[in-house]
Amino acid sequence: GVFAAALVLFNPNSLSTALLLQSETLFTFFLIISCAFLLFIIQTQKWQYAIGCAVALSFATLCRPTTQYLVVLMPFILPTLLLIQYGPQRFLYRWIGLGMFASIISTVILLPWAFFVGKVEGKPTLVSSEISSIYVRDQLITLESYTSGLSIDAVSEKMKAEEAGVLRSGCNKLRLNSPDRVACFQAALESNWKSIRGYTYLDYLRAMGRSILSFSMSGGAGNWHNIISVNQSVDITSAWSSSEQGNAAHAFFRSLSQLNNAA
Repeated sequence: GVFAAALVLFNPNSLSTALLLQSETLFTFFLIISCAFLLFIIQTQKWQYAIGCAVALSFATLCRPTTQYLVVLMPFILPTLLLIQYGPQRFLYRWIGLGMFASIISTVILLPWAFFVGKVEGKPTLVSSEISSIYVRDQLITLESYTSGLSIDAVSEKMKAEEAGVLRSGCNKLRLNSPDRVACFQAALESNWKSIRGYTYLDYLRAMGRSILSFSMSGGAGNWHNIISVNQSVDITSAWSSSEQGNAAHAFFRSLSQLNNAA
């Protein structure tokens, strides 16, 4: 655990952006605090640490809604970890109650923001349809690229001419936070979700594997390249995105060649 923490703290990729106020920085900060309180809960089984864990998790979720599912799963996660640590005991129901207690606290903290966004969206939610549509569209582009063999750039251009792309283009022209703009982005989001549901689980797994490779060799490694004075991360990303994804090895070596040329 100490070694893993050291890797995070002294990671050059983290140090290079440590002075920038980004959502990732705050999100990671609160998430680590939440994990620390979670360890205290496992060690002591005290309610006050559950409060600290819930509050920190809520703040992390407000920074980035990635952890919103952990709020719901807390009544299952906490008893499971305690069972692993102590084995079956008569305190099982107390552990479940501890998890539910933490989940309720997190929910209460998140509700004001959910209702605030809901005034625009028409229903309580942590993320607007406009922001959600961006991330869902990115996932759809990746899935389509890896399953069709087309480059990411080619799929992106193709989608602009399709229903969701046309909707998005029109949505951006509408007045900010207007009912018409919200409804437009909600329609675009639903269209993208409908397309994503048409893929198989195997397609998802393949896309996840290739995305990890893409992150490691292109944009995700950009800060590493800059640290060693190799300012070619844009070219590396471009080489990957413009390569036909049907041949992952070709895309990989094209990206690698960019780094070699820069060095």
